Amino acid sequence: LKSENYSDGKDSPDKFPAKDIGAIVSERLRSATSLRKVLNLPNHRTNAYRLINGEGDRLSGLVVDIFGELICVSSSALWVEIHRNAIEKSLRDVVGNERELVWRLSDGRLQQDGWKSPEENKVEPSSQTKSIEIMENGVKYKIKPYVGQKTGFYCDQRDNREFVRNISRGKNVLDLFCYSG
Repeated sequence: LKSENYSDGKDSPDKFPAKDIGAIVSERLRSATSLRKVLNLPNHRTNAYRLINGEGDRLSGLVVDIFGELICVSSSALWVEIHRNAIEKSLRDVVGNERELVWRLSDGRLQQDGWKSPEENKVEPSSQTKSIEIMENGVKYKIKPYVGQKTGFYCDQRDNREFVRNISRGKNVLDLFCYSG
């Protein structure tokens, strides 16, 4: 990997030494964290949000959701798996060591790149029933970030849930398409 492969007009080729994926990821994590702060995330009504949104944060194949004191990573690109240790270190450096980190694989997408998932990445059956409570716009949800779709909660649907909440106030509503909550 060469640093010029990461230039998008915002990063100069000399900003990152060749092959220093940790520095690239850390810089993009700091940038994403700053943007989320501008968006007032997290706040007293929301402790669940998407910190890294793949291509949108210039880290294709990497999704990072924050669920209170838990970091949930969804990996769907071979480069993410190859550089997992550097990414985990960058997350700990930028987000903090005190949070639990859950690493989820999108096996189907990774297999398209020739990835064979090692046995140690399999989810332990005992954790499959473990749920945690999060809050989004003042609404509490119980989610299972260890199993299920991607990170266990569709953080990118926050605005849609708030919109439906506002237009359905005082009404009985059945959501037949919800994943959780």
